[in-house]
Amino acid sequence: MIIYHGKSLQHENGTYAEFAQLFADAVIRKSPQPFLLVRPDGARMQIVAADGNLMLSVALDSDRQYVSYGSTYAEGTVQFSGLNADCEAKADNFIDASIAMAGVVAFTENKRLSDHFDMRRGIPDRDILSFPTPVAPRPHTQCITVSRTVTLCDDFQRDMASVCEFLDEVENDPDENIDFGDAIQIGSFCGGRTNPAAGTYQFSYYDKSGEVWTFDVNRTIMDSIADGGTKSLAVSATVPKAS
Repeated sequence: MIIYHGKSLQHENGTYAEFAQLFADAVIRKSPQPFLLVRPDGARMQIVAADGNLMLSVALDSDRQYVSYGSTYAEGTVQFSGLNADCEAKADNFIDASIAMAGVVAFTENKRLSDHFDMRRGIPDRDILSFPTPVAPRPHTQCITVSRTVTLCDDFQRDMASVCEFLDEVENDPDENIDFGDAIQIGSFCGGRTNPAAGTYQFSYYDKSGEVWTFDVNRTIMDSIADGGTKSLAVSATVPKAS
């Protein structure tokens, strides 16, 4: 794993322990620069500290980019030093340091980050996509779209619960527009409200298998999924084309 502090190379083949020592030294020195970890597969994680909490931004490839998401009660924004310029993130992107560090360990070991903290799609400092080298796109595979009924996994349920929680937050916020295709990017979901009067939404879910499930749903079904009552769903699945 390559370790950078800001854009300064610290290790070309570093371990988590070496990162932890560098990070502790930077905290003591109150260095504002973020850390960037780059795995051998090209995935990278940016670690930003603010007021004792950490924000983790992850770019797995050019299509999958996520940022940590914590308390729904955190309001406002936080300015931080990015790789090339000052950047801004939402305050609720910063999570408890102990939880975040467990996520860093998972990243270095190429394990599931969602076991440790919640994530939303997006990335506050887009410069991590181009430094030290551009993030590689996923290999292109010819795909077809088929209709099928899928069994909903725990990750699907958990991410849908986060979507419902977000919608409850913004229900009475006149400045929050959720009526377009990618207005809601939470966990592995991307979508938006398609009919405010009817309360219907369209989402795409990016499954870990590489399939993309697109479906239309109303809030009642969304709540049922989040509560674990609905276990399966009819979707249009984009799947690799058989050779």
